[in-house]
Amino acid sequence: MSFGVLSEHFSGVSVKKLSEVEVDPGSSNQHELGTNKRLRNILGTPENGDTWHYNTELIYLDESQDKTVSDSLRLSYYDSRRNKPERSPEYRLYYPENTVIRKARAGDTLFIGVKRDSSFLMVITPQGSTAEKQLLWLFGFSKSGKRLTTRNLFDEDIEISTAGQFLLNELNIEVEEQDDVVLGQLLDEFGTSFPSTRVFSEFARSMLPDINPVENPDLALSSWFDREWKNFRILERHIVSEKLSQGFGGDVDQFLSYSLSVQNRRKARAGLALENHLEQLLVENRLNYSREEVTENNNKPDFLFPGIQYYRLPAFPQNRLTILGAKTTCKDRWRQVMPEAERIDKTYLLTLEPAISENQTSQMQNKLVQLVVPSTLFDTYTDNQKGWLMNLNGFLGLVKNRQNSDPDLDTYIN
Repeated sequence: MSFGVLSEHFSGVSVKKLSEVEVDPGSSNQHELGTNKRLRNILGTPENGDTWHYNTELIYLDESQDKTVSDSLRLSYYDSRRNKPERSPEYRLYYPENTVIRKARAGDTLFIGVKRDSSFLMVITPQGSTAEKQLLWLFGFSKSGKRLTTRNLFDEDIEISTAGQFLLNELNIEVEEQDDVVLGQLLDEFGTSFPSTRVFSEFARSMLPDINPVENPDLALSSWFDREWKNFRILERHIVSEKLSQGFGGDVDQFLSYSLSVQNRRKARAGLALENHLEQLLVENRLNYSREEVTENNNKPDFLFPGIQYYRLPAFPQNRLTILGAKTTCKDRWRQVMPEAERIDKTYLLTLEPAISENQTSQMQNKLVQLVVPSTLFDTYTDNQKGWLMNLNGFLGLVKNRQNSDPDLDTYIN
């Protein structure tokens, strides 16, 4: 399901590995980046010794959002040989000293986005990180190298998927969603307020009656979640627009509080939507489970198979117990699922996050966390990772086999 195209937000995007002279003050104080022909075709070129300036947001995007650093600056674009008319022009981008570049290291990857409003977005990601891998995927690059590579999005546009929309939101790019037909359906059903998450999830599934959750659970989960998230953003846009039109009476604190509530609601709704649709898949596939029941130390795993009543029976075989966590995105929070059930050594973790780095999935393997990803996202992972990843159909089959193996579950309860 598409959330528009990247050219609605960017004219073009460039990528390169940062060198020592670009980030290490001990090697150089130039603070300059070279350009290439494709980037110059997007920007044009300053003539007659002119210098063009661009408002620029610079972000260092680490594995953990807690370590994200950002800064604002004015980027200068000029011919570094303007005082040497005998030589051919050399157009460069100059950036002043800033907090983000001080955090960068040689080998990190730099993304340069030329936005439609003629401002710039520059994002630096650590070498080999999930953030690097995801932005390469988002902008359609297979890799980054020492030389600048540029994609003109008017020539090579890219559709924004639900996962892509989440990534753009992390870059402070708001992807507006408008569909008057769907908005009319939502307003007829719910008015101008959000219903409970379960009701909203049920409505999204009702819009996709041809989806078969037994024959293709991977497609079902992806489609249901995408449909609900699209519905949510359409209704949210309408509700927020109405609130903004009413104004806040000049009360800055009230505005900031409302803005924070919008962001918090998005996060909460996304997580609950994933759990709701996953639970429906379990029901449709006739699996026994408990959702958010208490285990040791007041932990509440998202899903426990075949149920909390069996988990609490010492005689029930450990190798027939299964725990599944569900997170729309993992980041560095995937470790939270590990200690939630002490009787179970291996934890399964379902996510809708694309292109997680090999470094991070290797850490998961070492900690006995098995990543479960809908097969619709497999192509965002490397060939090495695909051999280890489990899709949803495979996970459901595993749980079904454990549930249906002898002796009968009822013998442990009766």
